[in-house]
Amino acid sequence: MLKVFRILMGAGLVSLILYAASRAVRDCPAGPYVYENCLWLWLRDALGLPQSKLLRAAALEFVGLGLLAGLYVAARFVFPIGRAKPAPEGDSPRDVPTHSA
Repeated sequence: MLKVFRILMGAGLVSLILYAASRAVRDCPAGPYVYENCLWLWLRDALGLPQSKLLRAAALEFVGLGLLAGLYVAARFVFPIGRAKPAPEGDSPRDVPTHSA
């Protein structure tokens, strides 16, 4: 049951990340026949940034890296690695016969 819950939570997290990605790439009208990325327009207005192709590229790059990190964390959550499997019943160090002279 825990595995099913983990998979459902991971699928929900991935769907939220993909929704955020679709919102991040929307274009909004910035003028007559001119369209600009809505996220960049919002950031520029909220932070009072100048129009700059370098700042726009940096902002969108950080958003992309954040989305990528979110997808990585979601994948690691659904498919965990490095879990040690429990040892079978007779393989514990206490069950190994010792040779005493």
